[in-house]
Amino acid sequence: MAPTTSSEDSLMEKIVEALRMLASEKRDTSQETNRAVALTNALTLIGTFEYDPESGLTFQRWFSKNEHSFRTLCESDAERRQLLLRTLGKSEYTQLRGRTSPNEPESLEYVALVVILKDMFAVSKSLFRRRFERCSKIAYLRKTAEQIASNAVLRADDFELSSFSLDSLRIFIMLLSVSDPSYQGLRNVIIKAVDDKPSVTADEVRLVMKRYETRTSDAKLNYGVTKEDPTTPTVFATTLRKPAKKTAKNPQAAGRQSVKEQASCAGCGGDHIRRDCKFRKAKCNVCRKLGHIDQSLSCNWVERCLHQQGARNFAAF
Repeated sequence: MAPTTSSEDSLMEKIVEALRMLASEKRDTSQETNRAVALTNALTLIGTFEYDPESGLTFQRWFSKNEHSFRTLCESDAERRQLLLRTLGKSEYTQLRGRTSPNEPESLEYVALVVILKDMFAVSKSLFRRRFERCSKIAYLRKTAEQIASNAVLRADDFELSSFSLDSLRIFIMLLSVSDPSYQGLRNVIIKAVDDKPSVTADEVRLVMKRYETRTSDAKLNYGVTKEDPTTPTVFATTLRKPAKKTAKNPQAAGRQSVKEQASCAGCGGDHIRRDCKFRKAKCNVCRKLGHIDQSLSCNWVERCLHQQGARNFAAF
């Protein structure tokens, strides 16, 4: 009986071990499923990050709002890295791949990814320019008192008054003084000076403005006036000529037009040429010939007609 009992005990141990392994696998599978569901819910809660610097939506601001969710909803940095990459938009993820190439973003640590994303999707304008825009765009249309007050508070927060120095205030007033479109060039010079050197002083900006003003005045000196080079020979100098009259494309037509303007008809004395006269087949009352009339004849024609009429009368007499 002893060998039989020993084999039964061994078989029972194997069955128990198999059941224990099966339960462990089910427990692991259940945990993985639960974690996948939890990450999906966290992704829905956090949403997608889409970079929009014009509206002030940077990664720093977006991550500050969702950092607590990353810390509490994920159990490890691996899950946080996975969730962070899934929250990026399509364009943002493509830019991240270009920054981390040849390595894939999935191969980086969570903390390193956060640092890279903060640097990539930061503010695109200088602090001075953001301050100017916060004060220049203050018109509200159809807003309630609560909306106006809340918007003013947010604009003041973006202004970062804690780092606003006296020189910054002076330069800021200079920039507001040239808000008119006619000062666009001078305004660009001021903004460029501040962008190139954030710690620039008001006196340094004054010098930059004066240089720009002098340079602009020099550029407009004798504007539109052309002077002759004294070293140029006279034979190559050009003289001002009156513009020539336009001529007709057809020279024959131009010739006929000049004849019409200058010559007069011999048949009637009109201002047209002979072949265009409507009295070409008319009969003269004096000489009885065709082709002219007696009212508008020149002196030679009148005398000739009268002489012929007198000769006929004399012959008849």
